[in-house]
Amino acid sequence: MEDLLVGDRISLTFDDISRDEITATVCRTLSDTEEGLGPESEDYICLWLEISREGETRGAIDNVLLMTNGRYSLDGQFVTIRKICANNAPSAVA
Repeated sequence: MEDLLVGDRISLTFDDISRDEITATVCRTLSDTEEGLGPESEDYICLWLEISREGETRGAIDNVLLMTNGRYSLDGQFVTIRKICANNAPSAVA
């Protein structure tokens, strides 16, 4: 799996529901401890990503979770994330 870094542009698509692709920028990456969760969360969550959706005027931040099963989740639904390379060709992350 590719490591996502702050400033990376990504695209997200929902695995179960056909929706428009979401384009966003990674704002922060946090561990469970940095997110303020106890050690029991380590059984379920590996990493938190804070993302800012492109085109969002309110400046809202969404949380994307990397689960211990290697899948990403946004708003309780599994998503596939692709890193958008400099040449705009997406690169699969999960």
